[in-house]
Amino acid sequence: NHAKYIKRAIDSFLCQKTLFNYEILITDDASTDGSQKIIKDYQTKYPDIIKPKFNETNQFRKDAQSHQANFVRASGQYVALCDGDDFWIDENKLSKQIDKMEKNDVDVSFHSVEIINPYNDNKKIKKPSNVEKFYTTNQIIWDAHRLYTSVVSTVIKTSIVKNLPKFYNYAPTEDHYLLILGSLDKGALFIPECMACYDFKTDNSWSAKNPNLSKHHFENLIAFFRLFFYLKKKYNVKFIIILKIIELFIKAILLKSNTINKYVVARNLKYLIS
Repeated sequence: NHAKYIKRAIDSFLCQKTLFNYEILITDDASTDGSQKIIKDYQTKYPDIIKPKFNETNQFRKDAQSHQANFVRASGQYVALCDGDDFWIDENKLSKQIDKMEKNDVDVSFHSVEIINPYNDNKKIKKPSNVEKFYTTNQIIWDAHRLYTSVVSTVIKTSIVKNLPKFYNYAPTEDHYLLILGSLDKGALFIPECMACYDFKTDNSWSAKNPNLSKHHFENLIAFFRLFFYLKKKYNVKFIIILKIIELFIKAILLKSNTINKYVVARNLKYLIS
């Protein structure tokens, strides 16, 4: 149900200037607000590029993540992600990002993101570094959303998303675990240029639903527990995972208090949009 936003997203894909071909894979999860008609109109105009899939019943959180429906269909070497209510703001985003990944021989990258304040339309750029740099898996695990926002800036090799571990299907978010899994061998490349926009707290978004952070942290705790056993001999990463599990457990217990949960949600909101 992203009829208000889906044209903006698709147009930001279609304007990309590249020397390589790309496909636009869209999975509509049984929308009832006119999204499907918009997507079908674009498909008629660009039948060789836009390849939609229309679910007859909503599949959200049914044994898979939202983007996995497109992962299995992807035929290119890389996958660039974007939720329906977000969009890209640089027509050279794909060219720049993939060129830097090729030159640095990395499996995943992300970049600065512009965040729209839904209350006054002010904009803020989230930029963890002013220079191009590599983040290790340990840094991504520990710093998490202090580094990135959403999947809107993520580009990852298709070979990775087609071979994700089973626990990924049930993780509470995709963005964090994609960066972790993509960074295991060579780290994650961060590009300071701002090339995408995260429209915070739009209709039907996770952030608009006053999330239960205690439940969210418990779900992350379980996902990290499964990641711990998936990694086998990566002992340096497993040590950080243990520390992260302890941190998540403490947060989950504290956030069982409705008062604390409301305070932290409000604080996180202020951080994102201030």
